[in-house]
Amino acid sequence: MRFAAEHAPFIAALAATADSDAEQTIRWQSLAAGLAVLHGIDVWADEPMRSSYAWRNIAERVERLPESAPLRELLRAVAHSALIVGSRPAPSPLVPLMAYGRALEADAEWSLAADVYRTIADHAPAGDASDLVPSACQRLAYCCRVLGQLDAADRAITAGRIAAREQQDAIADLWLRLSAANLIAHRGNLPAAAAALSGIVADAQVPDARPVLIAAWHDSGQVAIARGQYERAALLCFAAAEAYPEPHQRCRALSDLATAATALGHWELARTVNEFLLAAAPGREFRWTACINLLELAILEGRETTFELYRQRLQHEPLPVALLASYHLYTGRGYLRFGRRLLARQALGRALGVATGASLNQLRHLADTELTALERAEHADQQVPEPEPRRSEWSPAVDALVEGIDRLRAATVG
Repeated sequence: MRFAAEHAPFIAALAATADSDAEQTIRWQSLAAGLAVLHGIDVWADEPMRSSYAWRNIAERVERLPESAPLRELLRAVAHSALIVGSRPAPSPLVPLMAYGRALEADAEWSLAADVYRTIADHAPAGDASDLVPSACQRLAYCCRVLGQLDAADRAITAGRIAAREQQDAIADLWLRLSAANLIAHRGNLPAAAAALSGIVADAQVPDARPVLIAAWHDSGQVAIARGQYERAALLCFAAAEAYPEPHQRCRALSDLATAATALGHWELARTVNEFLLAAAPGREFRWTACINLLELAILEGRETTFELYRQRLQHEPLPVALLASYHLYTGRGYLRFGRRLLARQALGRALGVATGASLNQLRHLADTELTALERAEHADQQVPEPEPRRSEWSPAVDALVEGIDRLRAATVG
């Protein structure tokens, strides 16, 4: 298996650091060290016994990084593992390299993380670390999906499932089935995605598969949101948030809970969760999502000043494609709500372009529908109706979630 990674994302990120003193910035130095490590892994995988000289130079480069440099210790761990004398390092340098990829992913550096995961998937068999291939492919698929590279995500899932079956790793195969279900949902076939997730939930009813089961609850909640089943979504997302062992996972489920609460019309619950995530979530992706959700709430409640506050906070952020399309969509809705038709048309057009380019079919349909309605109203010189607040009834089970939010918030902070 070869993904033919050439480390173009790292090279592009270095080129984007265009200050005259770029080589003196911590980000430039960290990226350069990361690229050197990946090149070292390429050599090590092919000729492990002849790579020690190169690794000494790489290790020295990593050591020269400022102690405040992000991910310095993970890069040191990779270099240290590669320098161990023997026919093969033990543990493999691909193990800390995997942790490096996860750290990049957590910091929303998806293209860089994808490059790392491709490198692991390419070299793990030659480096006596074939057991890493399924998980590397799973994370690669996620990063590609976030970046809108859906065919690449599909290829990664296929390669990962082949490796998992060869290794008779049923849990890894369940994780990759979950990735495949999410890719189906991303492409817009929500009934098929829901059916795939139900099958995973049924097959994950064993103790070793509980993490997959919790994630499947959460992903089922996301699909339920997309299908308009908001109460079901809220209950599933809360169950996942309560069961997740890590704050990062818990925050992701809370973010989707807030989305479901907004759709139900339970705005107080939605605002409370989103404001907490915006202030304290351990990752930019959560904070961006919370800010977009608060942007939507401001539109629904007709609060123009608050809308502008959150719009301006997001406008220069490097949002991934799905969030970027949502940002432009809600910006267009907000401009329309507050009487700025020209800006609304421009924002909706940008949402349509981003969603179309990234095969985000649900968002593309919404942007296209709203842009067409606006153009028809302008042609007929009619007033565009203001959005109807989405209020609905919910069962006592949803009200009971409010009592659990403080408990989950305390657990996340802890």
